[in-house]
Amino acid sequence: MLLEKLQDICREAVKSRFDVEVAEVSIDFPDKFGDLCMNCFYLARDLRQAPPKIAAALADHLNGVEFIEAAEATSGYVNFTIRRDVLMEAAVAPVLAARSAFGTLPADDNSPAIMVEFSAPNTNKPQHLGHVRNNCLGDSLSRILSAAGNKVLRANLINDRGIHICKSMLAYQREGSGATPTSVGKKGDHFVGDYYVLFETRFQEEWKAAKETDSSLVDLSKDEFFKISQWGMAAQTMLQEWEAGDEETVALWKQMNEWVIDGFNKTYESLGISFDKRQTAYRREANRL
Repeated sequence: MLLEKLQDICREAVKSRFDVEVAEVSIDFPDKFGDLCMNCFYLARDLRQAPPKIAAALADHLNGVEFIEAAEATSGYVNFTIRRDVLMEAAVAPVLAARSAFGTLPADDNSPAIMVEFSAPNTNKPQHLGHVRNNCLGDSLSRILSAAGNKVLRANLINDRGIHICKSMLAYQREGSGATPTSVGKKGDHFVGDYYVLFETRFQEEWKAAKETDSSLVDLSKDEFFKISQWGMAAQTMLQEWEAGDEETVALWKQMNEWVIDGFNKTYESLGISFDKRQTAYRREANRL
């Protein structure tokens, strides 16, 4: 390496100029001039001279030696300008040789284990731009931690239960007519998302009609109307049936989850993102991409 070679040259210069062998010399980055510098304050005790005097003598001795283009004494330091071809070779060659592995540390038995949990989409609609941001941040963090020598577990806990899931289920149950993502030629998460939008459309229609026919509902909030609306109460009933383990409801829930997760898989694949552990509420583990 360039630093090791420069240290050898500097030790040899100290031996040649002062007839004293030193175990090591301190090479660092200069504040202003040159590419690297040698700290002569560390040599003062062994050489029994003032650092500026040591620096002047060594700079004169090292100027133009081997790959040193110039050596200049500055306030107790020797500042080096390295030949450009040598400097470029030292900087670029290791990167080209290691390629994508450059700067990484291998994990071993003593490496810290870190879990990065990210993505966690809902299974009632496709992922949006916010999910893309979350996916990219989680994947980037996982890659950085792994490159730093950590054992990384990428976890995705998919949010596949709750009233929002039942909204798309109810709309499909009422108006899906047995359609599937394959039958309509649509990605599974977009297919299910259409029924989530359809639920909201039907609910808004019901809310508008109710306010037009019953003046007492004019000032009622959307959330309050949801509790007494036909579509809202049906969604709540479906959630209760799911929680009670109703076979038909659970079967529909699993089928629509599968459609959405298949769509999610395509999204993750297109983004180059994979997980070590993915789990839904009913403990279905997806295969690693």
